Amino acid sequence: MPSKEVQFWDWFTQFEPQLYHADQNSVELFQALNQELAKISKGLTFEFSAVPEGEIKDFCISADGMKEYFPAVIDLVKVAPKFENWNIRAFRQRIANDNIAISMGDIDLSYDDIFFTYTIEDGKICIDLYIRDFVNNDDRFISAIFILLDALLGEYDVVTQIGAIEWTLLDEMQVEYLSPFISLRNLTDRNKAIKN
Repeated sequence: MPSKEVQFWDWFTQFEPQLYHADQNSVELFQALNQELAKISKGLTFEFSAVPEGEIKDFCISADGMKEYFPAVIDLVKVAPKFENWNIRAFRQRIANDNIAISMGDIDLSYDDIFFTYTIEDGKICIDLYIRDFVNNDDRFISAIFILLDALLGEYDVVTQIGAIEWTLLDEMQVEYLSPFISLRNLTDRNKAIKN
């Protein structure tokens, strides 16, 4: 009997044309994909890149930032067949853009709204984030921040290179003493290079 990973890719191959053309209205198809991923590990999720019709899409298999599910992601991607219309990726990838903005309800947050200080502890970068208009007990801010961290660094580096994270409301008078969020990318790359 084929492994559960091979069975997943057999299912994906069968529905690949529909998945390629799926949009936000393809709820049942996405639910089926989530169910198939859950057969591998309940911690897995996915993202598709948005590209014009006819171009190669990225199918990103994610552990949703949970390190304990990383082996399941790696094992699944390792046995992925080649697809003409897809790049299969392990973990959410960095987005090569110097300012990304997201909205969640009435919250708008971008790289330009976040600053930081840091320390290095046990080889990891521990960061204090200073966020414009931050509301401490609003989980949407935390979700938005992690989405921006994944976009800036990639899911793998967020989990393996970043240590403790603290967040607080930005005091605009302190901005000149803080590092802009975008510079966390270079800091992370330098820290990785030192460890390797």
